[in-house]
Amino acid sequence: GNLELASLTGTIAVFKDAPMLHLHGVIGKEDTTALAGHLRRVVVGGTCEIFLETISSEIMRERDRETGLLRMA
Repeated sequence: GNLELASLTGTIAVFKDAPMLHLHGVIGKEDTTALAGHLRRVVVGGTCEIFLETISSEIMRERDRETGLLRMA
């Protein structure tokens, strides 16, 4: 069925000298329910308007030795 990208937020950071996207999304379904969580892959079959806001410095990520998670440095 048809889905709608209702919200998309996140960051574009640098990890190991490469861009790294960390995205959260809300997807609306035809039955008016919604799914939310991390987005790993999205295919747009129409249009998707995205507004990017820049900041004055880079966001760097590094792996936390205790948790193994990638955190902002």
